[in-house]
Amino acid sequence: MCPESEKSIALKHEAFTKKMDMLKLSGDGYQQFKELEKAALSAGLNSVVGTVAFAGSTNTGSKNVQFNVDGGGGYSSNWPEWAYSIAKDALLNRKKLWVLSNGDPFGSNLLCAYIYYLNI
Repeated sequence: MCPESEKSIALKHEAFTKKMDMLKLSGDGYQQFKELEKAALSAGLNSVVGTVAFAGSTNTGSKNVQFNVDGGGGYSSNWPEWAYSIAKDALLNRKKLWVLSNGDPFGSNLLCAYIYYLNI
């Protein structure tokens, strides 16, 4: 099976962004999160919440993150700088991380990463 084209991935991200722009969130934080997650899933994105077990750099400049998904499972990979900085902040502040990806939440699949303050 061929990997998805960058154009296809960009279209998914654009669809999610449009859905987010149209949302009028109501209710408590948990209800708001569920509305956001529904928008991500309807755009064809993978949506997972978890914690960062470690975030660090190598001598070659790679940014490594171990992301553990709530409910089991974990993903260790190189993350792009923009996502690594968010993961590092989540780790240092002991916050949850909500990750949207095109497939499993490995660094090369990441589209969005959000620090989340709720226990979801």
